[in-house]
Amino acid sequence: MKRFVFVLIMFVWGAANASASQLSDAKSMCADGNMNECNRAGNLYEIGVGVEKDGGKASIYYEKACNGGSAEGCGSLGLQYWYGFDVEKDMVKANRLLLKSCTGDVALSCTSLGVIYAEGNGVEKDYEITASFYERACSLEASLGCLFLGRLYLEGTGVEKSEAQAGKYLKRACSSNTLTSCEEYAQLGDK
Repeated sequence: MKRFVFVLIMFVWGAANASASQLSDAKSMCADGNMNECNRAGNLYEIGVGVEKDGGKASIYYEKACNGGSAEGCGSLGLQYWYGFDVEKDMVKANRLLLKSCTGDVALSCTSLGVIYAEGNGVEKDYEITASFYERACSLEASLGCLFLGRLYLEGTGVEKSEAQAGKYLKRACSSNTLTSCEEYAQLGDK
């Protein structure tokens, strides 16, 4: 299941409809200094679209992208360390890389950090920090960040309980067509 979620995340991050020529283009542009293309090459290797899967090569490209200033590259590498795919699981590295990525405005990384702090995965559980990462993700238009923040407001977990605030964030998530949030927003309206 974890592998499926990881692959789905990487797919969403830009490897859809890839081909071998896209990998060749990404590698060429990466060699020319385009760090986001280094990240894309890593995504293509990670998923094995247009090329045989190779997590080791993916890691190399993610690391090059991150070291070269690509927030997306840091996020991709951080997710590998979080899930322990193709690298040894290391939550300290995962948190550091995801924080660097979140600071670089990668919404998925902010949402991921919220989940890490909510679960206490390699860190002490801290719902106030969780809420701050979900709020950051939501401000970057991540519907899951909005959904999760709305739920925290509904429960009063890490934030002051507020149906009004919950409704605000659930509605925002719903406007991005996150089905679960629409259902939860509708239920909130029934109260």
